[in-house]
Amino acid sequence: MKNYIMYLVIAVLLRALGLLPRNAALRVAESAAALYFRLDGRHRRIADTNLNIAFPDLSPEQRRRIAVKSYRTLGRLVVEVSRFPRLHPGNIASLVSYDPQYGEENLKRALAAGRGVMYLTAHFGCWELLAYALSLYGYPLLFVNNPLRNRRLEELLTRYRTGCGNRGVTKQRSARSILTRLHSGGAVSMMVDQNVSPSEGVFVHFFGKRATMSSSVAILARRTGAAVIPVFLVREGNRDHYRIRLHAALELVETEDRSRDVLINTQRFATEMESVIRQYPEQWLWVHRRWRSRPPEDPAPLYDVP
Repeated sequence: MKNYIMYLVIAVLLRALGLLPRNAALRVAESAAALYFRLDGRHRRIADTNLNIAFPDLSPEQRRRIAVKSYRTLGRLVVEVSRFPRLHPGNIASLVSYDPQYGEENLKRALAAGRGVMYLTAHFGCWELLAYALSLYGYPLLFVNNPLRNRRLEELLTRYRTGCGNRGVTKQRSARSILTRLHSGGAVSMMVDQNVSPSEGVFVHFFGKRATMSSSVAILARRTGAAVIPVFLVREGNRDHYRIRLHAALELVETEDRSRDVLINTQRFATEMESVIRQYPEQWLWVHRRWRSRPPEDPAPLYDVP
């Protein structure tokens, strides 16, 4: 019953926001997100701990401002998802365009090699809109996600996400679908910016502190020869417009030492993500316990909340 009520609430919310004029929907969502920041003590403390790790020179008030803006970005994300049914190839450019410096040519160059492309991305900005926009621009993708426990809600979000030609696959059942997609020269999107268990990844340096990161992208790229392209959807300032930032395919290390190669390449991925997050810290998801898994040489827990 709890899951069903949650599903109904989200379904009605998305429907209502999608019917409101855009500016009104954004005001409602951002205000609600800012209010939730005040009420959500647990995640507020997690965000402050993360920001203190990443930016130790910032004052508590500076960290708070970034955290509030991060919550507001989540509010915008909900609005963008609610309006997916209104988007089509004829109007997507009014909302999302390619970055002039990190643009479509990087993607075309990687796809031309014919070995597939892996989008290296994060819970950054309106990440759901990023995948949707790429498909509307003619580049449908396979996205890998961890399904919600609420089955009805997961099905609802999948309908929104796949209305443009994208296809989703759960992380637990993704291997065959990913390999098939890459071998056919297609694109796969994976968000690997969150904590994983040490058995699922490797420890890398992230904002000067050791953190686990999934090694799946490095392993799959080595196996298939697919290009790895960092991609982010950036909102510049207060503009109501986004830019797709497609970096050039990363140069990966490949030697006879597989384990070492995976570690070096995964560290490269972490460094690329960190550089973009440093530029736009208010657009990253700071409420996740990113440094929860600790290395043997530094086992002390960093968070005071479960």
